[in-house]
Amino acid sequence: MPDILPLSRTNGGHETMARKTFSSDYVHALPKGRREPYRLWFEYVKLAQSLIPEQVNHDYYAEWEVGSDADFDEWFDRKWQSLFAIPASVVLIANEADYKAAEADADSIIVRISRQGTTTQKLDDLRKLLDVTFGKKQIKTTSKPKFEITAKRNVHYPSLRHKLRFLEMFEQKMTVEEATLYYLEWAVNWNNKVGAKSSRKTVIPKSISRFGKALQEHRADLKRLGRAKKTPEYNAARSDMVRFLKSAQKIMRNAAAGRFPGIE
Repeated sequence: MPDILPLSRTNGGHETMARKTFSSDYVHALPKGRREPYRLWFEYVKLAQSLIPEQVNHDYYAEWEVGSDADFDEWFDRKWQSLFAIPASVVLIANEADYKAAEADADSIIVRISRQGTTTQKLDDLRKLLDVTFGKKQIKTTSKPKFEITAKRNVHYPSLRHKLRFLEMFEQKMTVEEATLYYLEWAVNWNNKVGAKSSRKTVIPKSISRFGKALQEHRADLKRLGRAKKTPEYNAARSDMVRFLKSAQKIMRNAAAGRFPGIE
């Protein structure tokens, strides 16, 4: 097997999971509160543009302006406010236009806070005011961004990252068997590089680990008459791996059409 090559679309093959929350600018807020969901959407779109350009909804993504060499962090800093933001829940009223916008917003109230007094006292007073005005019950925002992550249940973003990486490797190797071994070798090399106690370690998905073990146990059989393919254990592990791949491909097609991840 050749040496593991860096993956251009996933930040050089490194783990890029964002662990810090994303701060608003006190005018706009990011619905998911962190970059990682949007990083994954961006990367699936780039991959779709490369692999299935005929399925990409170019009209839908026109505002994104994502070129083949686009860097996510630079792109996100320029685009997050116009593409993904909703009004922040707490906004500083700095001018007459801000005041008029707040006055017209039925979901908001305007509060004057004196510069005098301690922060603790002002926070306590503000909390009491909000309890009196809104009550204890949390009210969900009705604001919608231009581009919204769509899923009917909670999304496990590390799983989307694993599937994206495997899909890239599959496209390089073009067989499930080779891509699985390729992924395992990359994961072991990466984890050795960052160290056993590092929070940057990658977790190998069960489907990949299981099929990789089956491949290694039956390597000799595979080189002969393919007898390993007839064993129930091997067939079950491979079928699970194929489902993993098909799920990754479905997410990419969803992203191409304008839905991310678009899974239920």
